[in-house]
Amino acid sequence: MTAAFVVPPGEGRRLDLGNFEALVLATSAQTAGEFALVQTQGEPPGFGPPLHLHRDAAEVLEQIAAESHMDVLGPVPDTYL
Repeated sequence: MTAAFVVPPGEGRRLDLGNFEALVLATSAQTAGEFALVQTQGEPPGFGPPLHLHRDAAEVLEQIAAESHMDVLGPVPDTYL
């Protein structure tokens, strides 16, 4: 990974996603290709990506307060789900 960096609260690159906004807190370029970090909040009811599969990357979802539905295909480490 590259040198450490701090993103102050409310900072980051803003993405206009129509009826809500996302903040890019860290890009793949900033983390030497290790990960990217995006924060979203205030998504409309029923929002979510279509069913999809990542063959070359892991996906982590940290949900603070809400209800969601997730389809998981294949083995899932029960220590994280």
